[in-house]
Amino acid sequence: MGLAVPAVPRRRQRAPFPLIASAAPVLAACAIWAITQSPFVLLFAALGPIVALAGMLDGKRHNAAALRRESARFAADVAELSDELDARHRAEREEAWRLTPTAQSIVEQADDPGRWQSTGLGTLCLGSGSVPSAVRFESRLPEPERDGADAAGAAALRSLHALAERAQTVSDAPVTAALSGGIAVVGPAALAIAVMRGLVLQTVRAVHPGSVLLTVPPGEEWHWAAALPHCAAGSARAPLPHHADTGASAGATGQGPRALRLLDRTGDGANDAETVAPPREPGAAVPEAVLVVAESAERLPPGCATILRVDSAHAALLMRAADGATGTALVPEMLGRHQAALAAEALMRCAEAAGLLGVAARVPDHVSLHDVPGFARHGSGLSCVLGVAAHGPIELDLVAHGPHALIGGTTGSGKSELLVSWVVALAAAYTPEEFTLLLVDFKGGAAFSNLAQLPHCVGLLTDLDEVEAARALASLQAELRHRERTLRSVRARDIDDEAMRGRLPRLVIVVDEFAAMLGSAPDLHAVFVDIAARGRSLGMHLVLCTQRPAGIVRDALLANCNLRLSLRVNNRADSRATIGTDAAALLPPGRPGRAVVDAGDGRLIEFQSAFSRVDDLAQARGGDEAAGTSGAARRPWLPPLPDRLSLGELETMLALNPAQDDDSTGVGTGTARFEGTRFTLGLVDDPEQQRQGRAVWAPREQGPLLVLGVARSGRSSVLATIAEQARGAGVPVQLCSSSEPETYWDALVAAADPAAAELVAADAFDGSGADRRSEPRVILFDDWDAVFARWPIDYQGAASELLGIALRDGPRHGLIIAVAASLLGGAVQTQSALFGVRLLLRQAEKSEHLRAGGRSGGWRSSAPAGRGEWLGLEMQSAAPDSSLTCGRPRWQPRAEPLLPLDDGIVLIVSTMPSRALAVARERAASAGRPDAVQELGAFERMPGVLPVGPLVLVGDPDAWQARWGLFAELRPHATIAFHECMLSDYRTLSRQRELPPLLTRDGHGEARVIAVDRDGRARRARLA
Repeated sequence: MGLAVPAVPRRRQRAPFPLIASAAPVLAACAIWAITQSPFVLLFAALGPIVALAGMLDGKRHNAAALRRESARFAADVAELSDELDARHRAEREEAWRLTPTAQSIVEQADDPGRWQSTGLGTLCLGSGSVPSAVRFESRLPEPERDGADAAGAAALRSLHALAERAQTVSDAPVTAALSGGIAVVGPAALAIAVMRGLVLQTVRAVHPGSVLLTVPPGEEWHWAAALPHCAAGSARAPLPHHADTGASAGATGQGPRALRLLDRTGDGANDAETVAPPREPGAAVPEAVLVVAESAERLPPGCATILRVDSAHAALLMRAADGATGTALVPEMLGRHQAALAAEALMRCAEAAGLLGVAARVPDHVSLHDVPGFARHGSGLSCVLGVAAHGPIELDLVAHGPHALIGGTTGSGKSELLVSWVVALAAAYTPEEFTLLLVDFKGGAAFSNLAQLPHCVGLLTDLDEVEAARALASLQAELRHRERTLRSVRARDIDDEAMRGRLPRLVIVVDEFAAMLGSAPDLHAVFVDIAARGRSLGMHLVLCTQRPAGIVRDALLANCNLRLSLRVNNRADSRATIGTDAAALLPPGRPGRAVVDAGDGRLIEFQSAFSRVDDLAQARGGDEAAGTSGAARRPWLPPLPDRLSLGELETMLALNPAQDDDSTGVGTGTARFEGTRFTLGLVDDPEQQRQGRAVWAPREQGPLLVLGVARSGRSSVLATIAEQARGAGVPVQLCSSSEPETYWDALVAAADPAAAELVAADAFDGSGADRRSEPRVILFDDWDAVFARWPIDYQGAASELLGIALRDGPRHGLIIAVAASLLGGAVQTQSALFGVRLLLRQAEKSEHLRAGGRSGGWRSSAPAGRGEWLGLEMQSAAPDSSLTCGRPRWQPRAEPLLPLDDGIVLIVSTMPSRALAVARERAASAGRPDAVQELGAFERMPGVLPVGPLVLVGDPDAWQARWGLFAELRPHATIAFHECMLSDYRTLSRQRELPPLLTRDGHGEARVIAVDRDGRARRARLA
């Protein structure tokens, strides 16, 4: 972003003399004098010039004040701009020094984060000076000599131009040159050599020892450089390796270290006959990099793109530069011989600690697993070859060196290829009876897809199905307990005991992208810590791979990972977290598979991991077939729950595996007493116990059941399964659905008040004709929230209260209650605490799932019907075996005929009196008493005489209230029938506050009423 240019202050133009404004008062005064002949009027003629002159003076004063303000503003803006320029130059200078530190800072910095982070020949700092700056002004500055500019404006513009000129360069910044074109330093020998020491140290600081082979001239002056790890004379490195595939040298193919020559042309050893060759064209290739020091330019060899002339300890000149910045003056940086020697010793110690001395030149850059000696060789424990080190093939034993391994490496370093080769080598050497494999890949599973074909593989878990992956990984703790029980059964101390031979294979769990797996399921870290702590004796081994070990793998897990491997990582913290040193951060980039291993003895070995081929995988599978191995290895977890399950299929499944059925129901085979009644709901999955068992609802111990689930989630099927088991055991059952709201209401009233059960027919539950209200009975309410929403508001409040009473007091009267609803809210929320247990089926949203008490990872939008959570575990509910229709009750609400046409009196209150009158007359005519039915408006009686029945009077609510005296007189002797009336009409005329039985409007195609008998009891009745 450029710098904003402040506006330059300019003096405003002087306003012209107002001639017309001055003459107008004079002319006006003369005209008035001519009319009035008054000499005093001529005095007004002088006001015009006076006012005009005062206006000019005031404008001049105003312009001067505005110019002063603009000048002050401009001065402040220029000062602010100068400060911002200094800040940007300072940041630019600091960033430049960070990218190209001086040799002195390299000597003083013990822990250098930029050490050996490059493989190419980079840029060196020649000294400090003024270099071009990237800071620019946002707009072009006008020239001071522009037209109309006064002296103040020109001075302001000159100050801006001076600031812009200062912005073009950064002082005290590093003056750099590319090493690839060659750099020469000329001048007095002592000065030139001191400068060259710094350049050599800068070179070896940035470049990896395996990327550059430094050749130094003989003599005491450069003896310190011979001790550098990059120097062939000092490190006793072997010659450049011979490439196995092409037969060319590694240097020629670009795979080995690049040669760097240091030439000393000072003193008598220089060849005066050599001349300086002209600089190369831009982009021309240089066969090798050269650093040359000489006393004069005539002694330089040809080909140096950069020439620096040193005049004194504080002055130098860049005579030639590859980037064209010729003639730059700078202050050179010089380094003493003692300082250089100390820096060389420090670099040598770092190279020794990282295992880099004499290694990079002998470790091949590509290794095929098939060509490594010892591939597919059966050894002790779980040993196999992984690649080739400087001394030959490297063999690691996960049992002896482990029992667990940690692998680090950045993207593109070859982690997945190393894991694949390790697995293939193990599979080729050991049978599934000796070694099994669980693969976990949270990068989609593509890296391990071919390995799943191995008979050793018990499963491939990926992030594409996180629910199943978390379930399988949680089963690993159950696998620990299974192995402990197996060891205990034969009195063995560990898996290597002779008594355990052939009983349990070793299980190797390979995890690629361990950090991604923990990000998806953080609770699994505790599972892996447990496996790491107890896995050695139980034969369970972890191979954990991650990009960033630092901060991801905790100490409790690291403490048991004795085998450490690290490919190249981006920072030293990750290298130290894996192998304890910086060696992995110093590995050369661009060489996938290059790694450093610590087998637990403290020795670091650099090696090239082998790459496996398709033929290697085929050989691993073929070897097992030739050995006559059995089928698939035992999986440490059970298969997932089925998407569909019937009650009969569940019983068959548990009968085939009695060990899973440790909690039988007793329903259908045993006694039907409430104390022992238990209902099977489905199959529950307990991965932490490696168990899939029966989900049982025991009403006596657990209380009423609440089933929550959206439409087509299987909630009605759950109630149907309970009803089927109850009927099979002889327990009376009533299944209430939304299709019969009156039946629903009657069952709710009967459940809340056993004394009110007489409103229900004697065969309400089982059709036996016997009163079984004292026996255990089951009431199942389906679609509670849907039915609740359809009831009138008065009935909703009463229904909520009745449900609460039934849930609290029902169990004391032998009542078993289960309620199904769509979600936990509204009609269910107020009474949710009264349910003893809850079955949670699929919810529409994850938030509803969590609000209903579900597990955070247990919600799936695509869950099949019947899939849910039971007591914190996943469950597949069982559908009933019989074709039970959930919406068809076994009985209808009782509604007897209202008009027996005896000597009684019936008062019909109807909002549709014409219809009620027609129905009543039709019934009376069929009974031979057509005169028994009369309309209230046409009815006449003698005062004080009570009418004699049979008599049916029909009127609307307003008509009856208008003839309140007649109504009050007949009420004690008559039955009142309310037809199509509002609840307010019912309460006004019946004088009752209790709710009448729920009556839907002509729900059964007949004229039905609420009849209030003489004793005040309300019931349903039929007019016809």
